[in-house]
Amino acid sequence: MMQRARIRSPGLQGPDVPPGVDMDTAVVEALSVAGDVDATYIFVSVVDTGVTLSGWVATTEEIARASVICAAIAGVAGVTNRLQIG
Repeated sequence: MMQRARIRSPGLQGPDVPPGVDMDTAVVEALSVAGDVDATYIFVSVVDTGVTLSGWVATTEEIARASVICAAIAGVAGVTNRLQIG
């Protein structure tokens, strides 16, 4: 399932996934609230415990930071980062 990273879900402020919240929602929220990543054109796909990021950001630093943010979320076993500069 693909979601745009601009979706907001109140109450998700840290890296832990609260009970009843899908991991893709937690990843989307974490990217959305990160001040150093513009998540406007980041798309998230979660299969089991693996996260795939695709889309576009402005800098290589944002690409690296998006992976770090996702990897810090409880339950994420791996991150495939397909983000591009664009």
